Amino acid sequence: MFVHKKELIHPVNVTQPDPKFAQFLLEQFGGATGELSAGLQYFTQAQHTDDPALRDMLMDIATEEFGHLEVVAHLIEAHTKGSQQSEAFRSTLFAVRGKGAHLLDSQGVSWDSRYVSEGGSPVRDLRADIAAEAGALATYEALIPMSPDDGTKQALVHLATREVSHAQMFMD
Repeated sequence: MFVHKKELIHPVNVTQPDPKFAQFLLEQFGGATGELSAGLQYFTQAQHTDDPALRDMLMDIATEEFGHLEVVAHLIEAHTKGSQQSEAFRSTLFAVRGKGAHLLDSQGVSWDSRYVSEGGSPVRDLRADIAAEAGALATYEALIPMSPDDGTKQALVHLATREVSHAQMFMD
């Protein structure tokens, strides 16, 4: 069962909106190593296991990944809100798609279910999960130095830290 809390798992405080940076953030929303892919991967894998402890862990992490997706969506919204008049907005995917998050990666490629790795073998799935967390971490590590303000950077560091925690949980 999912419960939606009305507050984000980490605050989003963007002081320097930057639509070009928002386009990079789309990678963590609709990209291959993004939060949607991870959440759906772990959720699907949980449906394949008979081990109650493994199912619970996968469902807990899947739920947290959807919370990460929400933070990324809010970051994208904050970086595109009120930017329609700027040259940066006109030079990004948001000029065509509009403000906010979209199921696209940073290059405009639509999200694809082939990004989800699940095969019914817990060992295979957990190895894929460790790789998924490493991919997400690598993307956050690329985004953090490009962050246009401290609020964005703090949110991304929080998300990156959680990816490390998830990888550790999959390895234990």
